[in-house]
Amino acid sequence: MKIAILADTHFGARNDSQLFLDYFTNFFENTFFPECEKRGVKTIIHLGDLMDRRKFVNFNTLSQVREKFVEPLVAGEYDFHCIVGNHDTYFKNTNDVNSPMELFGGRYEKVHIYDNPVTLTLGGCKFALVPWMNKENEDTCLGFMQDSDAKIVCGHFELNGYQVMRGVDYTGGLDPVYVKKFDRVFSGHFHQKHEKENVHYFGTAYQMTFNDLFEKKGFHIYDTETDEIEFVENPEQKFFSVQYTDDADYSMTDFRKYRDSYVKVFVHEKKNAAKFDKLIEKLYDSRAESVMILENETQKQESKPVDEGALATDTLTLIGEQIDDMHSNDKDEAERLKDLFKELYLESFDEN
Repeated sequence: MKIAILADTHFGARNDSQLFLDYFTNFFENTFFPECEKRGVKTIIHLGDLMDRRKFVNFNTLSQVREKFVEPLVAGEYDFHCIVGNHDTYFKNTNDVNSPMELFGGRYEKVHIYDNPVTLTLGGCKFALVPWMNKENEDTCLGFMQDSDAKIVCGHFELNGYQVMRGVDYTGGLDPVYVKKFDRVFSGHFHQKHEKENVHYFGTAYQMTFNDLFEKKGFHIYDTETDEIEFVENPEQKFFSVQYTDDADYSMTDFRKYRDSYVKVFVHEKKNAAKFDKLIEKLYDSRAESVMILENETQKQESKPVDEGALATDTLTLIGEQIDDMHSNDKDEAERLKDLFKELYLESFDEN
């Protein structure tokens, strides 16, 4: 059996932006469902964060998610298995109230929402499905995994040592020792696609911020017979970079690809002002949603684009060191504050 794996669809992201919702749903209409049909895939596992807003659902977003995602699932007779992620839950310390269950649970025969751990057998392979872990269900989830005889565990895990964003390893989460017994760990939550040892973070299917600029996006297909994971790339981009130098030739560039997109122009050399202005004019004429011009101050800095991952690492390190100095006698409080500042800092990148 071949199973499609999705994670972190975040319907309603960017303040329920219609621009991003169109981009998200176009992926499902033009890539995901056609590729599933072509490959004979009829089972889907979603690794959490189906929706983006924890506190409410925009009715316009909901209407389009029903029309362009849920209805094709039903019409195509897909078996859809979705665990609850942290963005799906109303409260932070319990999964009892969550948007996937309220919106879709029990309403469709083949749409299954899991806010408690469960074992599924698909294609002769056992999958342990573990929803978002919080204070209320942590002991239950850890006990479930300890007793599980499943080959694969699917979760929305916040694991120590894995990349919350490119170049930034997460600390303060779950020790990977708790999932070491499984042959494979399929997880959502962290948006950059990466893997280490038995853990696979599949990332988002599409770009959501400039942090995704150089990331490959798409979805995965797992074959229970061969134990192989196939990556199906999303061909559409929402974020672009343009490297400007005076001697660069832009005559063959198809500027139509920048329509409704976000563009950063990295300026390495600008002595020919007329040529530079012509490039910027073409970008605006393409109806790009946003054009950001980055002119570095020194020749050394101009030699390469800004590394946002390194910037985040340096900033978070400085913040952490300052907190450690201020709360040297209270390590628990220091860790709590560092987690809080890290969450706020990383959320700030999502607005870029």
